[in-house]
Amino acid sequence: MKFSVALLALWLTAAGAAAQPLFPPGSAIGLEPPSGFVPSLAFSGFEQRETRTAIIFAEQPPAPLEALRASLAAPRLARQGISAEATTTPRVGGREAVLVRGRQGEGGTARAIWLMMLPGQGFTAFVTATLPRYPASAEEAGTVERALLSVALRAPDPAAARAALPFAFDETPNLRFTGAMAGSVAVLMPAGRSSADLTAPRLSIASALQAAPREADRRRAAEDALRSTVPNARVDSSASLRLGTAEAVMLRAQAGPRRLQQWLIFSESGATLRVLAEASERDFTRLLPEFEQVVASIRRP
Repeated sequence: MKFSVALLALWLTAAGAAAQPLFPPGSAIGLEPPSGFVPSLAFSGFEQRETRTAIIFAEQPPAPLEALRASLAAPRLARQGISAEATTTPRVGGREAVLVRGRQGEGGTARAIWLMMLPGQGFTAFVTATLPRYPASAEEAGTVERALLSVALRAPDPAAARAALPFAFDETPNLRFTGAMAGSVAVLMPAGRSSADLTAPRLSIASALQAAPREADRRRAAEDALRSTVPNARVDSSASLRLGTAEAVMLRAQAGPRRLQQWLIFSESGATLRVLAEASERDFTRLLPEFEQVVASIRRP
């Protein structure tokens, strides 16, 4: 992500001068960051590095409020390892939001977590705040919740969102950039197809936060990455290959009627990118040359 020290200093000065929403580069979501929080260089949002507290933004397809409530319902969250303790519907920026406070994980590794969904202009704002311990103190919880209630939204700017990504890529005639998620994921789809259409072909490029695994563990890491996104994926074949100067593991898989192909790319710098192509059998065969063209074009800006 392009972010200079001078710009960071300017943001911190502005935050100290007056409480006002600050927006990470390319983001349609902003908030008034608590004292000590700075824009993250790893994701779209803010973090306090000393306490390992994070507030992460993601722009998702638009949905009615009832659907947002269903997304954050306790039974659904429980399947993701999150125990919901309280759900409220506060007014945030003049809009009704859904806010869940709870716990993620068990025992000594449990984290305090807040999940908030808020309808925006043509998108849904999804904000996640985490503390590396549970329970949070009253002071910590108050700080996080005040920040969440200060969330402000603006119209998405696809060009700015693309420029803020930590990688660059080329489009093709049938694969156009449709938006970014969490400041680290790009989504490409055929022109005119909505990201809310789960049957549409798509290619996602994601910058991984974790360090690259050892060479002997790369195949397993690739399978784990695929199943973390598509739990019912059935891997049919795999291959190791080079993409320019980078090593990669490619998996071919099936998930119901959709065909998948994933590239887990390990650059010389130690960074990892995950690229996932998915489409119906007919569309996949037609678009595979363009999926591969986009993958070959990926580079650091």
